[in-house]
Amino acid sequence: MKKCALLLLALALLCASGCGQGVGEYPVYRVVDSAYRDSGELLRAETLIVSTEDGPELIDALIAALNSPPGDAVLSNPLPEGAEILSYSLEGGLLTVEAGEAYAELEGLEKTLCDCCIALTLCSVEGVDAVAVDSLGRTVTGALSADDIMLYDTASQGGTQ
Repeated sequence: MKKCALLLLALALLCASGCGQGVGEYPVYRVVDSAYRDSGELLRAETLIVSTEDGPELIDALIAALNSPPGDAVLSNPLPEGAEILSYSLEGGLLTVEAGEAYAELEGLEKTLCDCCIALTLCSVEGVDAVAVDSLGRTVTGALSADDIMLYDTASQGGTQ
């Protein structure tokens, strides 16, 4: 905990001093491992600290994070082996990512969670309004924005039991 506090203090001092490039914090969404879903939480964001806010460099950093294992043991990578994001193109607010061939085989809840993690993570970039996923040369997920995703079922809260 002390190391974390010292790291945050050092980061704050660096930002306050005006030295170096700007630093930004961006969410990288992960799947909560099924053993830890007792509260109903399916997705959780880890924070990625980047030294750029440039669109292409930031997108590259977020994709690299999505393709990497999470730092938190209760989280898992939404992208199974062979489904990693390989490339992307951005046109008019729509970011289309090309995923490995295993992505085309995803279905059900696993695919939904993967789609949501990708969209929520990449829509945090300014200028990215929606994300589509292609695999094996065809679209497997149409344009999905952060507004299309409901993280919590508020209708069931506070109702009758």
